[in-house]
Amino acid sequence: MTSEASAPSVSVAQARELFFAQGRDPAPWIAPHISRSWQRSRPVDPHCIDPTPMAPSLLNERREQAMRLLSCAQPELDGLAEHAVGNGCIVALSDASGLILEEIGSPDFLPKAQRVALQPGVEWSESHRGTNAIGTALAENRATLVHGADHYLEANQFLTCSCMPILDPYGKT
Repeated sequence: MTSEASAPSVSVAQARELFFAQGRDPAPWIAPHISRSWQRSRPVDPHCIDPTPMAPSLLNERREQAMRLLSCAQPELDGLAEHAVGNGCIVALSDASGLILEEIGSPDFLPKAQRVALQPGVEWSESHRGTNAIGTALAENRATLVHGADHYLEANQFLTCSCMPILDPYGKT
């Protein structure tokens, strides 16, 4: 036991209040990667309306640009499909900018994901969607979990998401 006082126990909801309403640094109360992401996400409106996916022709163009990634990832997506369907979740593949290229998963969960624009043709970088697993994993360049109220956008707080960036041999996305 140390003589130092530990940070007071604060829920994520209370940390959100301190950060969003009072502008206080949430670092003492939430995970460091979430705190850094909230700070990076400040320019994003936490109440923003979900974007419309890009036009199919533009999405197809982006998929063509990412053809190597898609061809390498497709066997993994196929392998995860049964797990996703059986567990009521989805698996998404994005490019290095956070644009979702492909998505597979539970027919029960896909409509919920689409309600918050978690679908192909929508960019999930922090600069577009605030703190979220895709954008934060890309910004932090490491595996990331974002749970419930850790999400910057209020509409996404029903989600629990994890993401692992796909890196080249030099550690780049």
